[in-house]
Amino acid sequence: STALAGLAAVLGLAPAPPAAAADEVLVRARNVLGPYFDVQLAGKTAHRLLVPASEVCQRLTRPEARVRFVGRGFPGWLEPAGGGDERCEAAGVFDLERFRDRRPRPKTPFSPRETAVWETFHRDGRHALLRGRFLLAHLVGMAGGHDLVAVVADDAACADVVAGTRGALEFRDVGAAFRLSAGDARCPVLGFARPLPSTLPR
Repeated sequence: STALAGLAAVLGLAPAPPAAAADEVLVRARNVLGPYFDVQLAGKTAHRLLVPASEVCQRLTRPEARVRFVGRGFPGWLEPAGGGDERCEAAGVFDLERFRDRRPRPKTPFSPRETAVWETFHRDGRHALLRGRFLLAHLVGMAGGHDLVAVVADDAACADVVAGTRGALEFRDVGAAFRLSAGDARCPVLGFARPLPSTLPR
């Protein structure tokens, strides 16, 4: 409602995308990424989600399993296709460009840019997880930018970002939705997620 949207603006919260119907999807792949599962879905809602590596989410995201994706709020949740009380709440998303492209763009001739600070708490040779302050994440609907987890590649292009603790986060209209800069690195942000209790305390 208009009143709720106004309250969200006053509190500095990112408004949720419009409520979406539940879609049945197929779990194409699931990989462990620190305290999360990286889950790729196929179907009408072909999202790539970050979900907690919990027992419930493990049961619901078995590869080739059919589940229902409910896109209410951000980013939504998974539940059994055949019904049931279990629910796997998504903590974040990989496909930031999809969420960027379906939201109004900032009315400015310049790319929004903010100082970001972070601490790298997980590396596995493919991805690195950075926990910190990424205030521009609200531009794709991700609230809580004062304490989020960013996913970047664990490679040479992002080496200065992964090794650093401070830089700039830039929002972009084309290509990667976000880019972190530190030292000589210009590192695309692959995803954002809420921190989980198993991540480093702050």
